[in-house]
Amino acid sequence: MVKRSVIWVLGRLLLSLAVLALLVPAVCSEEKVLSIRSDSSWKDTGTVSGTDWIQPSFDDSSWGSSTGNWNNSPCSVNCGKIASCSVGCNEWMWTPTACENCTSYFRKSFSLEGEIVSGTITISADDYYWLYVNGNLIGTSEAKKVSYALSDNYDITRYLHNGVNVIAIKVENKNGFEGVVVRSEIRYQTADPLIAQLQSQVSTLQLQISKLTDDKTRLEGQVDSLQKDNAALASSKDQLQGQVSGLQLEMTNLKTTLEDTESNLSRYKLFTVGLVLVIVVVLAGLALSIHHIIEKSKKKQPSISALPKQQSKDKKSATIERRMIEQTPPEGQEPELPHKKSVNYESLREEGRSSGSKLFP
Repeated sequence: MVKRSVIWVLGRLLLSLAVLALLVPAVCSEEKVLSIRSDSSWKDTGTVSGTDWIQPSFDDSSWGSSTGNWNNSPCSVNCGKIASCSVGCNEWMWTPTACENCTSYFRKSFSLEGEIVSGTITISADDYYWLYVNGNLIGTSEAKKVSYALSDNYDITRYLHNGVNVIAIKVENKNGFEGVVVRSEIRYQTADPLIAQLQSQVSTLQLQISKLTDDKTRLEGQVDSLQKDNAALASSKDQLQGQVSGLQLEMTNLKTTLEDTESNLSRYKLFTVGLVLVIVVVLAGLALSIHHIIEKSKKKQPSISALPKQQSKDKKSATIERRMIEQTPPEGQEPELPHKKSVNYESLREEGRSSGSKLFP
């Protein structure tokens, strides 16, 4: 949408320019000549920073006026005898004091209103110069290494434009005074106010066309970049969708696995509970059996405390039985009584009964 709007505006502007191009030549114009020479109207300084000083927009209000020695040689002495004097006698701009390996900077601003026809400039410097017009390097004597008495001529027509223009010069000197001499002639055509207005409109339209062309190029670059980004996003979207599908499938598999695991875990729980119950019942049965066996063994066997008494009682009964057997006479005979001591058989029987002997029922 933006691209179509830019193309439509460009078409309208081109149509307007075509109409103006047809109208302008039909109006009479007047040719004028602007003569510029080296004089005290130039601005100069001994130090600058950066390269903005060669541009028309640079503010040189802090620079001083060129007030050098205007009558210094060689032109004041050799006027008309050497080539550099053709630039004009006594028009050299010299630094006020001599120095070694010094650099000076000169600027001249001027305004042009009309159609530029031609522009020339003649220059010479002591020792070397660098000439700029509206920020463009026109020429330099650095590579020549020749005498300052020889001047150079340049065509600067294509570097001039309507509005404010500037001629800027850098001068270097190895020893002594620094100086530069300049003469320029600029021819341009002026017209009546209508032509001036039309020319101003043409200039404005040209600037707008240039700006719109730049905007068009920039927008086309942005569109291309957006298309590439869109393609990259579409590719990323497809990749993400594939990853999402893979994740969903993996999630489904994990959910199925989890459900199976929960089901198996429930069965394992039931099995474990049943096994524990069986083990408890078996242990309880074993405990009861062991308890029953212990109780039964307790009833059959005498206690440890009663065992010595029973053994003592059995020994006593055996002793009495042995005595009774020894003292009992054979059948048909009377027992022989001792002379000194009589035996009480009744008391022995009682003793035998009390001891549990089987001989005494």
